[in-house]
Amino acid sequence: MTGWFNMSSVPDDVYKVIKDEHEEFQRALGKLTLGWADMEKVIRITLRHYAGVTPEVARALFSGTRAKTAMDMIESIAHNTDMEKARIDDLREVFPVISSINTMRDFLVHYVDGSLIESDDNDPRLRKLSNRGASSRVGKGKTYWISSALIYDMCHDLTECCWRLLAHREATNNTFQRGYGASGAPAPWRYKHPQPAPADK
Repeated sequence: MTGWFNMSSVPDDVYKVIKDEHEEFQRALGKLTLGWADMEKVIRITLRHYAGVTPEVARALFSGTRAKTAMDMIESIAHNTDMEKARIDDLREVFPVISSINTMRDFLVHYVDGSLIESDDNDPRLRKLSNRGASSRVGKGKTYWISSALIYDMCHDLTECCWRLLAHREATNNTFQRGYGASGAPAPWRYKHPQPAPADK
């Protein structure tokens, strides 16, 4: 494990890889923050649409509603109404993607270390993300090795989720047409939730 705090014996090219990746990592985090804010706005718009309330009432009811709660509410509305199957199927594809990204996003913002970077010896582009030192029970913490590329995959999928959800604003008496991004064509999901590293890594 190569530490940002102990670089004296590290070759210059490895140091440069770590430094460049750290800068890219910071840019990726900024993009993720903006992408998540966009997605939360779009999911509230979707909730307001299916709840059938005015913007003023939606502001009173849903202000501060987090993504998970909004998705739960939309699913409840779908269950309790005669929602078109195509709409339900689309939501069932999009919501797990948002949930998976949300899990890593929460872990990332709470446990990433910006000043004490630990990089993988085999691939210095990977940095350690762990809550093992903060977990209340020994053995319950997790460690991941992540990079800016993983975060950019999250950003890509958040953008696709926004396009997919915006299509749900169409009147429910119209046949639902799935929404796509700027390309106008289906785009495969990129983000794959990483596997936790073994405890001794």
